[in-house]
Amino acid sequence: ESSKAGDIGQVQAKEFKRVFGDMAPDLYEMAMASSALDLGTMQFMHAYANPELRRDQINGMLQMIDNELKQPGTSNLPEVVYIADYHGEIRLFLDYIADAISQKINKKITLDYKSLPDVSIDKQLKSQGVDITKLNLTFYLLGDLLDRGKYGIKCFFAAKELVELGVARYVTGNHDLWAFLNLMGYHLPVYKGYNFYGHKESQDLVEKHWNDPEIAKDRLGWWTKKLAEYNADQKKFQKSTLNIVMEEDGNKIVRERSVSDIRAHFKAHYLQLKKHGIKLTPEETKLWEDLVGLYFGSTDVYTGFNGIGMMSDQWWQDKLTSIEKILAAARGSADVYAVTAWETLREHVEAATKEVSRRLQKSINEENKWWYRVFNDINHQNYASVEWWGKDWSSHSGWGTSVIEELNEMEQAKGGDKIWTQESYINNSYLQDLAKFYRDNFNLFLKDAYGNVSSHGWLPVDENGQVRFTYKGTTYEGAKVWDGLTEISYHISSPKLPLSDLHEALSLVNGWYADATTLIKPKNVANYINDIGLEKIYANLGINTWLTCHNPLNKLHPLGVGFLVNQNGKLHVSLDNGMSWEKFLGLGGYTTVNNEGVILSSYKDASFKDIIKNPPTVLLSKKEGYMIKESWPNASLEGREFLELMKGQLIAERDQLSQSSSTLSIAHEAIASLIEGRDLHYMEAVGSMGTADLLSD
Repeated sequence: ESSKAGDIGQVQAKEFKRVFGDMAPDLYEMAMASSALDLGTMQFMHAYANPELRRDQINGMLQMIDNELKQPGTSNLPEVVYIADYHGEIRLFLDYIADAISQKINKKITLDYKSLPDVSIDKQLKSQGVDITKLNLTFYLLGDLLDRGKYGIKCFFAAKELVELGVARYVTGNHDLWAFLNLMGYHLPVYKGYNFYGHKESQDLVEKHWNDPEIAKDRLGWWTKKLAEYNADQKKFQKSTLNIVMEEDGNKIVRERSVSDIRAHFKAHYLQLKKHGIKLTPEETKLWEDLVGLYFGSTDVYTGFNGIGMMSDQWWQDKLTSIEKILAAARGSADVYAVTAWETLREHVEAATKEVSRRLQKSINEENKWWYRVFNDINHQNYASVEWWGKDWSSHSGWGTSVIEELNEMEQAKGGDKIWTQESYINNSYLQDLAKFYRDNFNLFLKDAYGNVSSHGWLPVDENGQVRFTYKGTTYEGAKVWDGLTEISYHISSPKLPLSDLHEALSLVNGWYADATTLIKPKNVANYINDIGLEKIYANLGINTWLTCHNPLNKLHPLGVGFLVNQNGKLHVSLDNGMSWEKFLGLGGYTTVNNEGVILSSYKDASFKDIIKNPPTVLLSKKEGYMIKESWPNASLEGREFLELMKGQLIAERDQLSQSSSTLSIAHEAIASLIEGRDLHYMEAVGSMGTADLLSD
């Protein structure tokens, strides 16, 4: 009840509970559970219980906008800085934060990532005469702290500090979700109610051994060690060979081929099929991509021959059955080329199926490693289930492996001798803090003082421009989608709910991002914006502006989607400029929303010396020393045009609030009675304020 983020508990908690908690306990509990209340996550407070308060906020904003339009540069409109997809690139993350502050105060300041966490951001700034809490500057951190880059933990330190200082809001990214799942043990059968997806043998084995002393004394630690052992075995399997039974000149012969060679051969063959326009049915396409480990025709994944031991025995049997059906149809059509291709594929899949099954049975029956059956069955939901994605994170090359390397680097820096491994990382105190941060601050969208909505990624859109999902028996669509996202965020962040109660919420969110089910990749987003159109989609969602990231701009630009898309006053801003620069070959950056408009800032080139405004999006070339290979200009939205659009957006929101009934006017009075000495009609710092901030006095 004394949160640094300034939540409701800080304000006469007992009195608040007396007048508000007893009347609406669900809302009270939701408010108390949040560690960083803001306009988005606590939407229920100002939009339902207290529309008059939000109208007052809007009126204050409109007054400041009018003043700015009459006399540019004279108002104190809030400034919001959006930064997203840091992916362990702590140097760039802090450079962009420092530049945003420098631009705000018109004074050059710097932040040293090497000093974290020993010398905090706050200390570094104060040593340069800057108090970040006094700048009327709010950072909206839109997710993906970890993975790919070397310093995801340091990115966490930075984000956590900014949130606790009350100058930042946080949204959960897909990589944050997967790390969170892993670190809280959601991927392992360590809690009652674990979802076995109908794998009865695994469920029975876990229940049989539930009270084994060795397991019971450290359930999460025991399962983590066993998973590390299992994964190590499967990596060895990937480097081994298969005996392929082939038919040549009417005779059956056995040829030994390495798994890596098999994968390379079939991947090349599949790409040739695509190149020459040979049509495959959707079922055939998925089968090829699963078996060669190549999703979307371009993204390498660890399935089939690219992760032979990471697929369950049943998975391989299912693929073999599918090939047999397709092969029978090909033989019926007398297509010799197709028959030969499918027969060759069948021979190799049959060999893989037999070897996967043999190894599994040997481990279980001869070596008494019964837990191999459990991990094998988790792998049956590869790239789909929320448990699988949590399991994958820790051993995924460049994801969990990079985090463990960083932990060891930090250990050495402080003179320690502890070595963190796949078997022990789960007990690291930094990672435990990270898991708590993820849960306490779990959030799917934000809404800034201007009324702009932001989220990590898009949501799936149907052909009618409608977003729709069902959660706990309620279908949310149109403008109600934001209510559904708020409820999901609340449930996941609630410490009172056991892990088993979170399955529906976590599975729903995971499904939006998981490779096997996602509909928000660059091609999807380009289709939504260019073909369906923002006007139709936004009309359904009840919004005028949406800022998203997740998809790098140098992948969106070739599809006709730039940094800023303006379709008749409906704005979309793509915030991911490729901060994971070695992976996505961009330069990163940040986006400022203030009286000057919507402005992208980024480094000029890979020398990382000069940060410029309104830069082009670039595609770097690894082969040429990260020189700029290709670039695309980015549109900007200047001050007056931006402010006019924001004015219209705020007026529309105010009108909508006026049409709603104040059914909880008693609650409004209770809240208002706690507020003293605050001029609601003119709040200079409204950009960083939600209802909780208004209560903080």
